[in-house]
Amino acid sequence: MGEQAWTTGERKSREATRGQTEPLAALVSIAAICAALSLYAGVTTDVISDSGDERDVAEATMNGLWADIHEDGVFDPEVASLGEAVKVQSLPEGQSVRATVTVVGENGRLRTVDRATFGQDGKPGRRAEPPESATTVSRSVPVRVDIGDVRPGRLTVVVWE
Repeated sequence: MGEQAWTTGERKSREATRGQTEPLAALVSIAAICAALSLYAGVTTDVISDSGDERDVAEATMNGLWADIHEDGVFDPEVASLGEAVKVQSLPEGQSVRATVTVVGENGRLRTVDRATFGQDGKPGRRAEPPESATTVSRSVPVRVDIGDVRPGRLTVVVWE
């Protein structure tokens, strides 16, 4: 009752006409999508490459410094200070770098565990103040503050010309 009996031939012809589109219209829409994606990728690449160069140098420097100063994933200032542990190859050529490792002390205040400033020649040097235009990056690092006492700390790297 109310059901319509379809013959096999009618069902096949009805299914064959549903959901189809013209091949030319499909090709044009695919071409438009590809063109839009290409334009978006080109603009995005230009914007990111213009704004990210200085930060990339600072992040690469921070990663190189961390590789130099940690032992088994923990920074221990008693094993070697920043000035002793950092290799010249980890520093960017022609730029000055300041590295600081801090932890939260017993009194709840931020305490500097170690700090080093490297000149443009890559040697530890005087404690020059970085300009406001310097690029700063930081990351969390574990710091050994005493025997059996490892606390969360922060490695901050400032890079400038």
